[in-house]
Amino acid sequence: MVDEIKDKFSGPRSTLADVATLAGVSKSTVSLFMNGKLNRMGTKTQKRIEEALQQLGYTIDPLARSLSTGRTRTIALAWDASNYDYYFEDLYFMYFAKMVARAVKERDYTLMLLDPADLWQNQRLIDGVIVKATEAARTDLRRVEANMAVVSIGKFSEQTAIPSVSVDDVQSGRLGFERLARKCRSIKVLSFPPKQVIGFDERVEGARGKAAEMGIAFSVEYGRMDEKLGRTVVARDHAAGTLPDAYFCLNDVVALGILSESRTLGISVPGEVSILGVDDTPTVSHCLGLTTLKHPIENLAAAAVDLLISRIEQPQIAVEDVVLPVELVERQTV
Repeated sequence: MVDEIKDKFSGPRSTLADVATLAGVSKSTVSLFMNGKLNRMGTKTQKRIEEALQQLGYTIDPLARSLSTGRTRTIALAWDASNYDYYFEDLYFMYFAKMVARAVKERDYTLMLLDPADLWQNQRLIDGVIVKATEAARTDLRRVEANMAVVSIGKFSEQTAIPSVSVDDVQSGRLGFERLARKCRSIKVLSFPPKQVIGFDERVEGARGKAAEMGIAFSVEYGRMDEKLGRTVVARDHAAGTLPDAYFCLNDVVALGILSESRTLGISVPGEVSILGVDDTPTVSHCLGLTTLKHPIENLAAAAVDLLISRIEQPQIAVEDVVLPVELVERQTV
C-alpha cells in the first residue's frame, strides 16, 4: 500500500492526505495528531498515524504548519556571530547550548542557532528566541520583539519588558572574594573589560563591595577571558616577582590557563598562589581539581526554555524574571 501511495503522488514529499490514507483515518484526525491534540483520539489511532508517518518518511513543513496553527514550534538560540570563535572555544557556552537543545527537544520544539542580526529575515520560521543580553542584540531585537516571544540570558542595561533568566552575578563576586580573603591578603581579579560581556561587571561589583567591607585592597586586570590570558598573566607576574596570594578568575577558562601555566612554572597551587574560578565548567573543572563557583547551567537552560515556551503558548500571562543562586564548590586550588 505504501508503494501504491508513493506511485500515485509524484511530488518529492508525502502529503497529509497520504498519511491519512495509509493510517485509515481522516485528514482532520492527522492534523489533530500533528498539532499535539492527542486527547481527541485513541491510542490505537495515534499508533497507526505514527507508523504511517514513519513509513512515508513524512516531514513537517514549518511554514505550512505556521499557516494553519500560527506556530512553527521552533525556537532560536541567538548569539552574536562576531563572537562565535570565542563561544565555540568556551566549554560553558557549548554545554549551555547542549542543555537548551535538550530542554527544547523535551518540550517537542525544534532549535535553531542564529545571529541576532538574522532574526528579522527568519522571523516567520520561529516562535521565540533565547538571546544573550548584549547591546548589539538589543538593537536587533527592536525590529522583531513585537512579533515573537523573547527571553534574555542576563538583563539588558536599559529597562525592557523582556523577561530574563540569570545567575546572581553580584553574589558570585561577593562569595568568591570572601572565600579567598579567609587566607589571602592580595587578590587579583580577572575580568572582561567594563560593559563588554553581560554579568562580568556585576561580578566585579560584588567582589569590590566585599573587599571594601573586609578592608582588603584588590586589583582588577581586564582582557579577553580565554586560557591564553590566564597563562600570560601568571607568567608575567611570576617573572616580575609580583604574584598575588590569589587569582579570582571570573570564568573557569582563565582559571584553567593560570592553573596550567603555574604547573609549568613550578608554582605551588594552592601553596604559593590560590586560584578560584566561576562557572564550574562541566568535566574540565572537576578533573583538574579547580575550586570554583558553580553556575547551574542545566537549571539556567531549562528555566530559559520553560519561560520562553510559556510566553509562546500563553502570551497573556505575566511572567517574572528568574534569578538563580550560585554555589561554592571546594576542590584543590584554594
